[in-house]
Amino acid sequence: MWLARAQAELGRFDDAEQTLRTAGPALLTWESRLLLSRVLAETDRLADADHYARAVLAAGPFPPGHPVLLWAQSVVARVHFRRAEWADAVVAFEYAVEGFELVLGPGHPKTLRMADALAAAREAAN
Repeated sequence: MWLARAQAELGRFDDAEQTLRTAGPALLTWESRLLLSRVLAETDRLADADHYARAVLAAGPFPPGHPVLLWAQSVVARVHFRRAEWADAVVAFEYAVEGFELVLGPGHPKTLRMADALAAAREAAN
């Protein structure tokens, strides 16, 4: 899992996917599924990315603002954006930005990155 995370952070998404898919039972964890969804979204494998992100969202009752919930929602938002489903992307990014602001603060780099993605979705929707 940690190797795949490092590979993804370095932009080596194909390597990260390979590491995750060969992990065996570890792939069944919500954390591995979430990372795989992110990797798949980065490589434009949107149907698979959406599937794994939604599997994480369905995995259990995460409390509002839980980082896993927010990251999964941001992957779903990215999938909507890449599919040019602007209205759905805006709603999903709004949810993610609001959550990241509450959990991490308005000036956190991840919050700012989500806010930029929200602005791009809003611009594309108009």
